[in-house]
Amino acid sequence: MSDFRAELIKRIEEEGAMPVSEFMGEAISYYYQNKAPFGTKGDFITAPEISQMFGELIGLWCVDIWIKLGKPEALHLIECGPGKGTMMADMLRATKALPMFHDALSVHLIETSMSLMVEQKQALDGYDVMWHESMVQIPLRAPFILIGNEFLDALPIDQYEFKGGAWHKRLVGVDNGKLVFTTSEDKVEVSHYGQEGDVIEISPARDAFVADVAAKLKQHSGAALFIDYGHHKSAVGDTLQAVKDHKPVDVLAFAGEADITSHVDFESIAQEAQEKGCHVPPVAPQGAFLQALGIMQRAETLSKHATEAQINDIQTALARLTAAKEMGVLFKALAITSDENIK
Repeated sequence: MSDFRAELIKRIEEEGAMPVSEFMGEAISYYYQNKAPFGTKGDFITAPEISQMFGELIGLWCVDIWIKLGKPEALHLIECGPGKGTMMADMLRATKALPMFHDALSVHLIETSMSLMVEQKQALDGYDVMWHESMVQIPLRAPFILIGNEFLDALPIDQYEFKGGAWHKRLVGVDNGKLVFTTSEDKVEVSHYGQEGDVIEISPARDAFVADVAAKLKQHSGAALFIDYGHHKSAVGDTLQAVKDHKPVDVLAFAGEADITSHVDFESIAQEAQEKGCHVPPVAPQGAFLQALGIMQRAETLSKHATEAQINDIQTALARLTAAKEMGVLFKALAITSDENIK
């Protein structure tokens, strides 16, 4: 048993069961501080690691937003949860032919893992980059563009289970020395119809983060782009999951050793942004979004001077990013802009 689970079990035995959100927050924090999660030797691979095309197209999306903002002389480019720094490196490389855009940029990465920060510094060697633990630390004095790829899915959620004709908050407790799911005895008011056994997920942390970004967009102008897996509409369902060595594992049995995430409720975060006065275009499946940005043409260009093996790799990556049975439909893109003319 890992030290993290042993300590967590001891604390729960002494203090009582904890909400899923508290468990998830602590497990994720420990995991990212103590593991190298990304890549073939890690636990999972994100889109930027699959192909350079992903970051390149996101970079060009940023240029388009900058142009629609009127080409401001100062622009904050922010990435939340930048992984190994691969996407930002691809974004900056793909846009280096536009010196006015680069001259305007101040690049900010929101990261809490010291080990990942080391990898990011290596990937972005030669660029002037600033690191922050939270959005609050960024001194916003100009328009900004914020990117979050597979960032929101790792923010903690609360779960509620419908049993005995009422909603009860789901907790993580201990039984026979093992972590188990249980529920509070108290009934909880949840504005959602339920049937016996239903689970509903609400993420105050996720909603609050998006609301804060939206409020700052209205103040400074700009855009945010979130790409993640999730559902268009709020719905009942238990989506809490864990991945270790590229395979699904039990969330509780591997706490601290596996990546724990949940599906993003895009309807909820869109409402948060709209309530702050931001413009939110319809959510787009990742495949359609990348195709609209020109990924097919980019793949064709890369293939012109590639070997047969490289062409096969390009086509494999293209399918993985855009195909309906791969990441093309489950993953979605949500843009938030300070003005409806910036889209």
